[in-house]
Amino acid sequence: MPEDTSVDTTAGTQDTTLTKDHVISVDNWRDTIPEDLRNNKVIQETKDLTSMAKRLVDANDFISKSIRLPDDGDTSGMDELYNKLGRPETVEGYKVERPDMPEGQTYDDTTEKSFLAEAHKIGLNSSQANALMKWNQTQVSSQAASTQQAGVDAMGELKKEWGNAFDERVKIAEEVLNQYGTDEIEALVKDNPALITLVYSMGKNLVEGKVEGLSHTSHIRTPQEAQAEIDKLNRDPNFKKAYYEKKDPTHDAAVEQMRQLMVEAHPEPEAVVY
Repeated sequence: MPEDTSVDTTAGTQDTTLTKDHVISVDNWRDTIPEDLRNNKVIQETKDLTSMAKRLVDANDFISKSIRLPDDGDTSGMDELYNKLGRPETVEGYKVERPDMPEGQTYDDTTEKSFLAEAHKIGLNSSQANALMKWNQTQVSSQAASTQQAGVDAMGELKKEWGNAFDERVKIAEEVLNQYGTDEIEALVKDNPALITLVYSMGKNLVEGKVEGLSHTSHIRTPQEAQAEIDKLNRDPNFKKAYYEKKDPTHDAAVEQMRQLMVEAHPEPEAVVY
């Protein structure tokens, strides 16, 4: 019987009947995803599988770099979060940039230590802590400057009120403080017009030497006091007679008295009496 030499032409042909419906193409890739995910906005907006893969990689990178917020009351979790955000491990780890202090002010180390302890407690990093310290110093300096200027303005008003009597009255107040005050009291009174006036009022009756070292016998009037005396003399017929009649034996004394009163009533500029 002759040998069968025919070739089976169907041996290398793959039956694709079972896999035909599962081939993924550019157009139908969404069909392979469950329906509840298929209708998601992200899936609908994604162009193709390559875009989907890129979005997946980007999302994974973002998640790996993100920080999860601890639950309320999780102190250890909060400490870890603060440290990741740049807080030093300890209070001593803060890099403090001390501000330049205005003239007359000193840096408060105790306040700094207290502030840094609180800054560490609430999770501030060095940049944040320094920013707050700088802001606080600006506020303190501004307040100190305002207080100083207010004192200068108030002293100016007192000089205006007391006129030529200013130096004498301040001297009386100083000597009373020297006798009865302390360094603390003098510091409070210094450049404080209200307290200077109070001390002067307390010591003005001692100007005749009742306080050791006081030798003042003159009394310079304030502008208000001098004007009151001028008004009084202008109502005095005897003084007016002496002032206006050159032949009166007391004329020169009356003129000098009025001249001195006018100087005290109008200290700046010096009054001229005709």
